[in-house]
Amino acid sequence: MSARYIIDAHTHVHPDLAGEMLEIMQEREHFYATHRRFFETGERQIEYPGFPLQGRWKVDAVNLSSDALEKLYFRNAQRLIPSL
Repeated sequence: MSARYIIDAHTHVHPDLAGEMLEIMQEREHFYATHRRFFETGERQIEYPGFPLQGRWKVDAVNLSSDALEKLYFRNAQRLIPSL
């Protein structure tokens, strides 16, 4: 579900917050997309998925196995939300 869809669906409730909500959701989408790229691909020399204090640099993605990705995503979420 895109950020734009969610914003459009809720602007009638809080029309003054639509711009702020869209900006926050786009930042989150970018955050998750860059981290998925880092964990799930084997690409080389991609932008570091974050904002390091020392500056920007290029890193190689780690291309984790399916088992490692399940632990990273699902098992960690399950620890935070036991009902999953």
